[in-house]
Amino acid sequence: MEDDAMRSLMLLVALVVGGMTKLLAQAEVPRDSAAIAGLADQIRSQGRIRVRLVNYNDLELFQPRLVEGSLRFVRFEPGGQSTQSSPDSLQVLPLMEVTRIQVRKSAAGKGAVIGLIVGGVTMAAVNLSGSPPQWEHSETSLFAILGAGLGAVVGALVGAQFRTWSTIYEASASR
Repeated sequence: MEDDAMRSLMLLVALVVGGMTKLLAQAEVPRDSAAIAGLADQIRSQGRIRVRLVNYNDLELFQPRLVEGSLRFVRFEPGGQSTQSSPDSLQVLPLMEVTRIQVRKSAAGKGAVIGLIVGGVTMAAVNLSGSPPQWEHSETSLFAILGAGLGAVVGALVGAQFRTWSTIYEASASR
């Protein structure tokens, strides 16, 4: 119980400091309903998101939803540090207090591109080197394409194991 109260107090302090900082820089919330709906869809598919407040504090929000211009979430972790407790009620963070929202995305695409290049170059080099000697050098492009395809599949499988933060919302500051 005391831990929940302390966490709520930390969120309140972050918001108060953010409110004081708002005189210098306030996040501009997009007014386009299609942009808000798209952002809400991206957030809805996430179990956790990372936000940066106007006072430059980073928080990780768990089970977030974007509802009526506010982020609603079950619990948060300052700086992404793990905690064990979680309050029963939803907490609310106005979107105007947020300057950036990041979500976790798979690195499968980046892995596929790297694998494509490495596989294609490797198979072309093996073919051109004459090892094994029964391959004809006229088939180098075929081997490069096959190696690239195989490399892309392996690279995508390896890249899918890694998740990186990707920014989906960055507010412009108004003066």
